[in-house]
Amino acid sequence: MINLIKGLPYLLVLCILYLSSCAQPDASTMLKDDSRRKAIISELVNDDQASSELIDSLLLKHHGEVMTKMNAMMGGDKGMQGDMMKNMMSMSKSDSSMCKMMMDETMAMCDADQGKCNMMMTAMKSHPNVMKSVKEMCDMEGMKMK
Repeated sequence: MINLIKGLPYLLVLCILYLSSCAQPDASTMLKDDSRRKAIISELVNDDQASSELIDSLLLKHHGEVMTKMNAMMGGDKGMQGDMMKNMMSMSKSDSSMCKMMMDETMAMCDADQGKCNMMMTAMKSHPNVMKSVKEMCDMEGMKMK
């Protein structure tokens, strides 16, 4: 019995060494394995809370890249483009600085592309209140509208 008690510390050390050798690898080691990385990404995407955290982290760390990819995705998706326009218009209605920024971008587009400027002017003609306001502003400056 005494020999068993004397051998107990050695047995504990051996158990600790054995258990520590079975420890999980760190995240960077796990991501190096292609199949494990794909499984991790799949789990992150399919878990609502984890995917939300992932999106927040991506937007913080890689905002420009995320926005570039979103714009590329929307380029071919008219539904997404329409939703984005609705969101931008909603923001413009509630925030005058956003409205000014959109108007500045619109004016820059007109300066750069006469065809788009003509299209915008044609669209404005079907909105009499807008045309009246524009004419009033231009008449105040001593300008004449076509």
